[in-house]
Parts: sequence; C-alpha cells; structure tokens
Amino acid sequence: MLSSRQKKILERLIEEEAFVSLADLNKTYQLSPRTIRQDLLEIETWLMNIGAGFSLERHRKYGARLILGEKQKQVLQEAMYKQKDYLSAVQRRLDMQKLLLLNPFIHVDGLCDDYQISMNTLQNDYNHLKTEMEEYKLKLSRENKQISLVGKENNKRMLFLDFLKEQWTEEEILELYAMRKIPASMNENDLEDMIADVDVNGIVSWIEQVEELTGVAFIDASKYELFLNCAVQWKRIQSGQFIANFDQDDELKIFENGKFKQAREDFMKLMGLENAPDRLSNELAYISMHLLGARRLSGEGDDWLKCQALSREIVETFEQENRFRLSNRENIIIGLATHLQSAIYRIKYHIHIDNPYFENLEQEYRKYIEQVKAFIEDNPHWGLSGLHRHEIGFIVVHLCAGMEQEPLLPSKRIAIVCSSGLGTSRLLERTVRRLFPQVFIAGQFSVKEAYGLTENDADLIVTTVPFTQQLQVNYVKVNPLLSIADQQNLERIIGRGTYQANTELPIVDTVMTIYQSVKKHTIVLNEGALFNDLYRYFSGNQGAMSSEVTFLTAPSCVHLRKKVSDWREALSILNQSLVKQDVVEHTYEAEVAQIISEQDHHFIVAPGIAFPHLDSLSIKKTGFAFMTLEKPIAFGKNEEKVWWIILLAAKDKVQHVKAVEMMLEVVNSEELLNRLRHEQNVDVIWNWMLEYEEGSR
Repeated sequence: MLSSRQKKILERLIEEEAFVSLADLNKTYQLSPRTIRQDLLEIETWLMNIGAGFSLERHRKYGARLILGEKQKQVLQEAMYKQKDYLSAVQRRLDMQKLLLLNPFIHVDGLCDDYQISMNTLQNDYNHLKTEMEEYKLKLSRENKQISLVGKENNKRMLFLDFLKEQWTEEEILELYAMRKIPASMNENDLEDMIADVDVNGIVSWIEQVEELTGVAFIDASKYELFLNCAVQWKRIQSGQFIANFDQDDELKIFENGKFKQAREDFMKLMGLENAPDRLSNELAYISMHLLGARRLSGEGDDWLKCQALSREIVETFEQENRFRLSNRENIIIGLATHLQSAIYRIKYHIHIDNPYFENLEQEYRKYIEQVKAFIEDNPHWGLSGLHRHEIGFIVVHLCAGMEQEPLLPSKRIAIVCSSGLGTSRLLERTVRRLFPQVFIAGQFSVKEAYGLTENDADLIVTTVPFTQQLQVNYVKVNPLLSIADQQNLERIIGRGTYQANTELPIVDTVMTIYQSVKKHTIVLNEGALFNDLYRYFSGNQGAMSSEVTFLTAPSCVHLRKKVSDWREALSILNQSLVKQDVVEHTYEAEVAQIISEQDHHFIVAPGIAFPHLDSLSIKKTGFAFMTLEKPIAFGKNEEKVWWIILLAAKDKVQHVKAVEMMLEVVNSEELLNRLRHEQNVDVIWNWMLEYEEGSR
C-alpha cells in the first residue's frame, strides 16, 4: 500500500512524464535523499506487483520517470486509489507494529487474509519484526494463532513514541502549539487510528501550564517530544495499559508539591484517570521523567550551579586541548550548562534523544566529537559516562559555536529559528556570521515566536524548520551547518558571502585574463616574472616572503600517470596524501567533494586542469598534492575532462604563494605542460620543482 506521500510522488511522475530529479523531490517534499530513494523503491515494488507492465525508470544522475499512454495512466490511477492495496514487506511490518500497539493480540489467519500473503511470507515478516523488537527489549509471542507483544510497558511506549515520530514531523506538531489545531498535512486516517479523540488543545495547554509553574521554558524539539509522550500515554491508558512497579525516586515526585495541585488534577482529567486514582502516582512519575529530561531554554534550581561548574570544566578542558580560547565564552558556558541539566536526567532515566544534524556534525567536527568522548572517559567524576554519541554531538555544537569571533559589520537583520535548542541555534548563528559577516543577527527565536515576528523585527528568518503556515517575514530553510546550496540561496537574498571570496579562483582567473591580453599586444620577455608580479599584486602579497614550494609538499604527494575510476577516487588519494603529511583532517575531502558535486565550482583553471581548494577549519597547515592521469576523467557537475588535479590546502594568504606561481608558470607553458603530462618518474618532477624554486629566488 502506498502512503499518501508516495501517491503524491507517483502522481507527479505520471504528470511530468520526463525525469524528476531527487533534488526537485527534496525541494517539494522536504525529505532526505535517503527517504526519497526509499519511497521510489516502494513505488517501484508496488508497480511491479500490480502488473500490466508498469515499471519505474530510475537514473542515478537524472532521477526517475514513468512513460505511460493515456489508457495506462487511467489504469494506474484506479489502482492507486482502489480499496485494497498491496503492502510491501516493510509496510506490512509497520502495520503489524501498529496493530500490536493498539490491540492485546492479532490473529494470524486474519493477517494472511488482509495482506493477501501466504503463511510462509507471514512467518518471514514475523521473524524480521521479532529482531526489530529486540532493540526495544520487547519480545513477540505466538500462541494459538495469536501474536502479542511482551515486555515492560515503558518499552512499549518507547516503541509507540518512535512509531508516531515516523507519522508526524516536528514541524507539524509544533504548529499545534501556535495554531491550537491539527495541520492539514497530518494524515487524518492515521490520526484516527493512533490517537483517536486525543485532546490536542488539552495536552498543549497542560505542557504550557507546567512551563509556567516551574518557570522552565522547553525548547521546541522537547515540546514535540512531550506532546507525543502525552499522546502515547493517553492512548495506552485508554487501552487499559498502565505503568506498573515504577521505581519512584524523590526527583520524580514533582507533582506532590502543593503549587502543582491544579496541574495534578488537570493531568488526571486529561488522561481519564478519575476512575483509576491508584494509577495516578505512577503515571505522573512517568511523565515527570520526561519533563526532567526535556531540554530547556534556561537553567534553574540548585543543580543549575553544579551544571555551570561542570560546563566550565568541559569548556576549559576543550580550550586547553585545542590551545585557543572560545569567543563569547560565558554565554557558551551558560548554554552548555542548560543542556547538561536535562542531559544528566536523560542518562539517569535512560532516555534517548536524536540529534537531527549528527551526520553533518561528524563530517565537519569529527575531531571534536572524539575529543569530547575522550574527555568524558577520562573524567568519570563528571557523571557523563555512557553518554550517547548523539548527546556528545549536542555538547560539541555548543563548544564549536564559540570557535570564531563575531564580525563587526551589521547589515540585514537576520532572525535565527531552530527547534533543536540553544546549541544548534548558536551553531547556525555562528555559521551565518562566519559566511555572511555583513548581516546583523536580530536574535534566536522559537517556532511559536517566529509566527509573531514582523518586518519591524527582522528582514529575514533563517531557520531549520520547514514552516507550512504563512509567516509575516520571509524565511529560508537551511541546514545548521549551511550546505553549499544553502549558502548560494542565502547569497541571492542577502548579498555575496565569503565562502568563495577566500579561494584563489577569482585571482587566478584575473591573472590568466590579463596575461593573455598583454601577450596579444606585446612580447613578454620574462613570463615567470610577469605571472609572479600579477599574482602577488591581485592577491595582496606584494613583497611577501613565501615558503619554498617543496616545503609545502612531499614526493609522496606527487602522483604521476595514475589510473582512477573517477574524480572522487583521485580526490581521495590526494587528500590522504595531505592527511599523512598532517596538512588536513580527513573531513577536508568531503568538504571539497561537496562543492565539486553541488555547484558550478569554477575549479577548472585551464583546459584539462582542476585546482580544487577551500578555506576550511579542516586545514591544519598549508600544503598541496597533485596528480596527473594516464587518461582524462570527467570532473564535477559539468563533467569537463581533466588530466591534472592540484589539491591545495591554504592556511593563510601568504605561505602558498609559491605553489600557485609554479602552477601558473606550468599552465602557460606548452613545453612544461607536455613534460608534466607524460612524465612517470616522481624524482624528475621533484628535481624540476627544486630547480624552479632555485631559479625564482
């Protein structure tokens, strides 16, 4: 059975007839490439199973398409919306999970009839589902042709919570807080099955009541988690499933305090526990556990001072290890302490939260994630032992938000809106400031506050949240680390940023253009000197002392007449050479590859010659590596053929001057180009480099 989203994608394919790219689907449905590929796979399986010769054509580069006649379109549309649909194995297991969560047991024979599958197929589904349940410490029981879910109620609710997260996005739930109604984008049929008759406004109001009584404001992502936890708790209670034998320590007895009397009574009514008052204490302790583990916007209470001290110790350890002092240091300490206050409860009560940007963090900040992990292991008195890697990622977000100074030139007013907390907001703010120093950051706001922002408050909202309701201020959805596509999008709105300005490409382009123009009208007596003078003039390095070219590389960084399958393999070999010379981190490769594949990179400096390089935190010191190829390969998005690739890592604007000057001399000499292209002996090229630097002194 196709989901509503998959049906929309299929309708798009039927309508377009031409290829629809993954990027286009991503833009339309705000889905990850992985989710889109999974949806296309489900659609392809569904098409194969309805027969009639339907097939989905998928292409790695262009996307997917369906070519159909009018009669085929009609048959396909009828099949999409008929009463009984085919379910894939993945969809069957999800449906079985849903049924097990909503019912004490499910009948085996009924499943075979409903899914139109054999007993052997059902057994295979059962075995897969049994393995999946082990992650939640749950078991499947099959007796008398009935399947039931066995395990602690707490674990069943965890499964239920994750199931709901698959149904509704954070953004959809957060709209409930702002609009007090269910967004149209939420599937009403799923809602009817999963949490029918839930008091949406009642749950939202109760969470806000707790915020007011405790003086603690939760971040948007935690409001999402708390709403779903309350919805799951309500549904399980309505089904007669209660928390039993819950180990209640003093910290879970929040609602025994007199000031929470009204909140306690409202919770009892909300959950329908008037007829089961003996269950109230355990159920309050259960939701209290999640309230304590919810991330907040500010700290409070006696534990707050302890968390500040711990935060300061983590910051100092981080600074000592990396030999620099964080900017905006006290705010970083306060923000991290706020996060730690709830993280400690999550460790205590075994609550796991996902870091939605962890994959990006690992790409750019893996070094610091490993550092913090080592700090925790070396300091057991911190009480953070066993901290989940995603939680470590949140700590790194706070630390890395203070790694650069703030710019001095305010211009357009930018409002930052993140649902994942202060750390992510600050990281996004830091990234925007670094890449667009001309902007003025108006502040960090919650999703609810974003709806109230006007043009008097900000010119643009930069957010990680894909809003579905109209805002009063224009907004741009981005990744908090700002991908190249995000940077280009922002550049179109707020003006040119700095991500390209710090590369050599515009300078090299200018030098090449001027040289060709001069050569048309006069005889150049000393080409090398002309290149050097032009390059140093436009790079601002007139008279600067530059390092010898061989000081910036090594014979092991010179690769001649190599056979590679594509530019990615070549880039990987070159980057590994620089890693071994302690010039760059491993992550430099991924950053360069992203630009090569995602934009018109302009790294082709002359026919057949690519010169990729970036201004990056992954660079430890200045250096370069290069490779000539036995056969030219297609390079990047435009697939231009190249035979020489030079990978540069420039730490500053002075040290690498000699390397660029040498490249310019070779590029503009047919004799040197021909010599380099056919040479196989690294010693010959190395000796020529030594001669070059000797002659240019």
